[in-house]
Amino acid sequence: HVLRKADVILVSDGIKDNLSPVANVEIMPTLNAALTRCLRRYGANNARVAAIPEGPYVIPCPVACV
Repeated sequence: HVLRKADVILVSDGIKDNLSPVANVEIMPTLNAALTRCLRRYGANNARVAAIPEGPYVIPCPVACV
């Protein structure tokens, strides 16, 4: 569901680039590189970013469902 509404950037230096098309995510080696990419793509006034450490172990939920 997330990929329908947002671009997902996976920050990891341990994942091969060839996984990107399979997982439909962009892979970046550092958080700084990912933030720079977001700011260039959407602009400083329009970028909305959620950083989720240990992503596979977290289920993001909008405030309305809390």
